[in-house]
Amino acid sequence: MRRPAYGDGMREQCRIAPGGAEELRMKHATDDALDRLEPLLGRLRALDGLRERTRGTFTHRSRAFLHFHEDPAGLFADVRFADDFERHEVTTASQQSRLATTIERHLAR
Repeated sequence: MRRPAYGDGMREQCRIAPGGAEELRMKHATDDALDRLEPLLGRLRALDGLRERTRGTFTHRSRAFLHFHEDPAGLFADVRFADDFERHEVTTASQQSRLATTIERHLAR
């Protein structure tokens, strides 16, 4: 089976750290969703140590670090501060700013 190309509109799933018998699954963010995150994306692009591999997908030290999802409940970022990804809501401007500040502090260590 062909893996969907980035941005071709097909639904992709992302597995994060298992939560017992259930795993959280969400659709990767579409271009329209990423457009709504552009202020946050711009702030992340300016950070030393992050590299944007594809739009909205960042690595840190050659390891997957951050990507985005959308869901009827809102927009979410999966960030790897340690071994597993942590999910953070980034629907509002204040949530986006809070996440960017957290990432800046993490990278400054």
